[in-house]
Amino acid sequence: MKWALITTFLFWGLTIGVSSQQQPSSVSKDVVLSKGKPTVYIAFERVGERKPVYVNESNKGVWLRLYNNTNWGIMFSTASLYIPPKVVTFTLSDGQKALGLRDGLEVNACHGVEQIDSYESYKTPNGGMVINQSVKVTDIPIGYNRGSDAHSSAWLQPGHSVLFSIPKEHLAKHLAVYISFNYEWECEQGNCNTAEPEHRVYFRASNLPKSVATK
Repeated sequence: MKWALITTFLFWGLTIGVSSQQQPSSVSKDVVLSKGKPTVYIAFERVGERKPVYVNESNKGVWLRLYNNTNWGIMFSTASLYIPPKVVTFTLSDGQKALGLRDGLEVNACHGVEQIDSYESYKTPNGGMVINQSVKVTDIPIGYNRGSDAHSSAWLQPGHSVLFSIPKEHLAKHLAVYISFNYEWECEQGNCNTAEPEHRVYFRASNLPKSVATK
């Protein structure tokens, strides 16, 4: 009986210790700021002409907005380093100070491009029917999160959003763009632990307004 009680106390002690390390310091906060919306999400803003970043890009662009709808800061990669006045000081949940992007700022976000699993049905020339054929996109564009270019890290404060643009062909039919990010409790002094799970927020071509979607 004595050993059973000791084992029980040790178990509860370890559980409390692990939980306190894995959770942000402000666990009493509500996770979401605007109810009914995702924690972190990307929304369509507009289309227009943009200056190509690489020689093989078109000058047609899509502007998207990244929202942080949580009570904690998130960190993501940018192709540019931002300094005051484009960043301002804010306080992380653990009391540390950090430099966050100004609300509404347009940034050079490092995005990736992926094919979304898609299936199509169609008639064959001999009158047959192919049902739910898997679609394979060839020549998927390379996003801005790969290559030899140097990347920087930027904080997006709770409740803030930033604007970024991509070539329109990165949102061709069956494609999606994404931004990888980390929550503030996964980072320390501007460096994020690479052993933590990777978080991604997506915007799919199917989310574009029909008037601007690429055929």
